[in-house]
Amino acid sequence: MKDVIDEYFNIGLDAKTIEDLEQRMQQAQKAIDINPNDIEAYKKMGSACYSLRKYNDAIHYYQKVIEMNPDYAEGYCDIGFAYHHLNNSEEAERYYQKAISIDPNYYDAYFLKSSIHFVLKEYYETIKYCQKAIALNPKSGILYYQMGAVYSVLSKHKDALRYFQKSLTVSPDDMHVIFLMGMEYEALENNNDAIRCYQKVIQINPDYPGAYIQLGSLYATLGEFGESLIYYKKAIDINPKSSQLHLLIGHLYVHLKEYQEAIQSYQNVIDIDVEDNRAYASIGHVYYRLGNKEEHLKYYRKAAQLGNKEIQKWMKKNGCKW
Repeated sequence: MKDVIDEYFNIGLDAKTIEDLEQRMQQAQKAIDINPNDIEAYKKMGSACYSLRKYNDAIHYYQKVIEMNPDYAEGYCDIGFAYHHLNNSEEAERYYQKAISIDPNYYDAYFLKSSIHFVLKEYYETIKYCQKAIALNPKSGILYYQMGAVYSVLSKHKDALRYFQKSLTVSPDDMHVIFLMGMEYEALENNNDAIRCYQKVIQINPDYPGAYIQLGSLYATLGEFGESLIYYKKAIDINPKSSQLHLLIGHLYVHLKEYQEAIQSYQNVIDIDVEDNRAYASIGHVYYRLGNKEEHLKYYRKAAQLGNKEIQKWMKKNGCKW
């Protein structure tokens, strides 16, 4: 869940963006040099530093802003958000609360305060502040997204779906929300709706590997190994260096009794990471099925040497050295 939430907020910084932000900072600094009390220039400096992920510098400039205008609620929220990114939850919450005390109708502060409680795993406090934010701004999709994420963590899957669906009324093609809905449907064993969600994600973004992986996993759970293989292969086309995907594909080939293909998939894992003991163990399993004792023990021995506890236990039980 955390990986999906992080991705929702992830904003890339390309060279052009960095150049534009640095130019904005230069212009703001010139304004400050001319007029040290230019509050708008300090706001621009803080915003640019924040966007460049220079969070301590952002705090410095935002502090200047609230020194000039102590009743500027947004300035306290900006400082809190910078502390949030510095993983200083205590300071972040303190500044969010200050923003709320200045402006009790400032919904961003309630939302960000709820996010801090989410990080701290204080889920009912998360719900409390998120609901306050929704009361102030019922048309914000991200607020419903946050509520859905909390209920998901609490394993209240029907409630999670209810809020994710509300989020979609604001942003109908938000693939992150649709993806999470698929996971909630899976948790409720509603496989058809889960599949529908993952396929919708693929329609929106054909290069998103997570949807192919979830479909591959779901079909494997249903025992439809051929269908699972199709989706895992599509995921590997997008991320060919994923040793985990190559390993899963190998396991599927074993289920399908296509042993040479399985061995090749496990070898792909070794090509990526020569010390991945799972791949050697898996090749050993295949050779055991094929009745090739020499190759079976060769790969088991290598897996044991690389620290595979299960194989070490088997080797010891069967009087084999490694």
